[in-house]
Amino acid sequence: MDQNRIKQLLQAFRAGELSEAEQAEWDQLMESTDARQLLQQLMEAEMLLQQAAGDFDMKPWKPVLIRILSVDQYQAMPEEVSQAPVYPMRKWIWAAAAVLVLLAAGALYLITNKTSTPPPVVAKTEQEIGPGKDGAVLTLADGRQVVLDSLGNGIVAMEDGAQVTLKNGQLHYSQLETSNKEVQYNTMTTPHGRQFMITLPDGTEVWLNAASSIRFPVEFGSTERKVELSGEAFFHVKSMNLPAFKGRPAIKVPFVVNVNKQLDVEVLGTQFNVNAYTNEKAINTTLTEGVVRVKVISGDEEASQTAMLLPGQQASVNNNGSKKITVLDADLDKVTAWKNGLFNFENVSLADAMLQLERWYDIDVAYENGIPKIWFSGKISRETNLTGLLKILEKTGVQFRLEGRKLIVLQGH
Repeated sequence: MDQNRIKQLLQAFRAGELSEAEQAEWDQLMESTDARQLLQQLMEAEMLLQQAAGDFDMKPWKPVLIRILSVDQYQAMPEEVSQAPVYPMRKWIWAAAAVLVLLAAGALYLITNKTSTPPPVVAKTEQEIGPGKDGAVLTLADGRQVVLDSLGNGIVAMEDGAQVTLKNGQLHYSQLETSNKEVQYNTMTTPHGRQFMITLPDGTEVWLNAASSIRFPVEFGSTERKVELSGEAFFHVKSMNLPAFKGRPAIKVPFVVNVNKQLDVEVLGTQFNVNAYTNEKAINTTLTEGVVRVKVISGDEEASQTAMLLPGQQASVNNNGSKKITVLDADLDKVTAWKNGLFNFENVSLADAMLQLERWYDIDVAYENGIPKIWFSGKISRETNLTGLLKILEKTGVQFRLEGRKLIVLQGH
């Protein structure tokens, strides 16, 4: 599913401007449970953005909610709601109630000490700090760098073995015939405050979060597809099968992600997220679809720890040099929230939340009196300006002072 296309269809549906062809495309989307779930996430992000700006109106969302709610949600409604006389309206009331509860609480619930305090005020700054956006730097094999933020659609570069094209904010590699046997590598880097999506030469799609990088060959070989990752990325790996040739059996070419030179994630065709920021407590690999094998890299190959993941599981390796893999059940909505335009702060500590804000808003965070022991719960749109987001966080009792691009955490109750 093309998230940008779904956004366009959503906007056209709300405005009542779907063409006949777009209506057919929209109706087809409604047959997909995954598409409806993604639509709800996109709507939630936009609703939260409107609420933060003080411009929220439920009325335009009503027909969309009626259209996308699933049968499962209808059957799960409380009896007093399900007795309403109009079926579509019943479903809308149930969804609207859930969304409005979230919005009325400022998209964040206080689950720590609820001591009443005067409303704190975020210090005014000369210039509002906006959220991050799409953008990246592409480093070619010869060392040249291309800033992708301001480029329009078209061919970005011609590498030996690949054509690089930018289309609608996404980078695409098309593999070409070449006689050069030397492997050429490119690197895509997202600075703080930027994210980007790239389609690799084999068709694999990669969404790169802020402050991340991926190094990859411009032409994949016949035995292995290997890339190197730092930071965070979501992968949708496409299967690559080589047909039988001159008595040689057909080959499934594995896809391997080398993470910070500490572990390898091997797949044949699947979807998963890797979070490997060096200032986080652990490297987490979370599987959403398919099967992957996680292997810790060590000097003793036979003693290296490995783990097979099933959908919904997460392999965690501490960032303290530990070689032990811990496999846990994961909250997939939380893990992939960044890709869907949200901060998901469900059961997230203030310190961990600040790490996310540093990367997305390109700020530095400091603590005036130590790190307050506060835990958050809720979701906020990643399109919210920093000041608006801080006002929501201040509902928990913590206070902030903003000095240029330095955010100082003052206290918590």
